[in-house]
Amino acid sequence: MTDDLLTDEARAWVGSELEIECIPLTRTEVQRFLVGIGQPPARGDDADLPIPPMIYQTLSRLPVDPAMLTKDGAPADRRPPVGEGRGMNGEVDLEFRRPLRVGDRLRGRRRLASLESKQGRRRDMVVATWVTEYRDGDEVVIVETVRQLLF
Repeated sequence: MTDDLLTDEARAWVGSELEIECIPLTRTEVQRFLVGIGQPPARGDDADLPIPPMIYQTLSRLPVDPAMLTKDGAPADRRPPVGEGRGMNGEVDLEFRRPLRVGDRLRGRRRLASLESKQGRRRDMVVATWVTEYRDGDEVVIVETVRQLLF
C-alpha cells in the first residue's frame, strides 16, 4: 500500500535544497529568548553571555504568510506531494559543532536526503529525512536532521 503514497513526483523531490533565512543572533534576541523560556535576562558582556543552543529555532523559523501553508500548517516548499498532503515532524537529531555566539549570522541550507515508505500500525506513511546545515560564514555550526512523517 505504501507504494501508492510514494509517487514518482514525490521521489523527484529527493536531493532538492532550499535556503533557510535566519535573523542575526543579537544580545536582544538572546534576552527575548531567555525571558520567553522563563529565565532571567542574562548579565555580563556579549563574550560571556550564556546562549541557549535551541535559540537557533527562533533565528531560523521566521513568520510565514498563512496563505502559503499546507492544510496542516507547513510551508508548501517543505512538503513533498505525498498522500493526503498531511504530516508531522517525527524525530529530530541535532549536532552543535560549536556554541552559538552573539554576532553569529546563521544561514541554513536544507536538503531532502530521502523518502522511505513505512507501514505503521494505523496507516501507511512516508518518512522524509531532511538535513539542514546552519553556517556562520563558511563554518558549519549546527546540523539538524528531521524525520517528517507524511501521509
